[in-house]
Amino acid sequence: LPGAAQDEQLQHLERAIVFFFRELRRMFITEDFMQNKVLLKMQALLQAESLLAVVRAIATKVVANMQQWGSDETIISDTLQLFSELTLDPLTIEELKKIDFIQMLVLKRGQCALPFLNSHQLIKARCNIHRTLAKILLTMGHTADLFNAF
Repeated sequence: LPGAAQDEQLQHLERAIVFFFRELRRMFITEDFMQNKVLLKMQALLQAESLLAVVRAIATKVVANMQQWGSDETIISDTLQLFSELTLDPLTIEELKKIDFIQMLVLKRGQCALPFLNSHQLIKARCNIHRTLAKILLTMGHTADLFNAF
């Protein structure tokens, strides 16, 4: 049972991290986010060169959760909600497009091994990720052929 308790603690920690990142992302939509003390502190703690590097750190966490927590419906759902929220701002979409794994998800979906994509219980998660990836694809300026292949 100690292993099960540890797994449960890890799940709670992951959900707390995603919640924190969702709240942090919400700060980006304020008009004066460049002056926001929480964001500036986060930038300093991550030793990031810009506030958009904080977005990259959040996106990296999203990617890691999609790869590692594919069987946990709550974590995947929360993570995909955060991923979707990141695509609401054109600046954050530009940062997302720079991440190799995100590019691979958008351009070569079939070659990505994300556990939840094969789960019948997580159909809603599959729909959410495809909707979010489509938003990113539409900002990439690719041809209709690439969109149809998507």
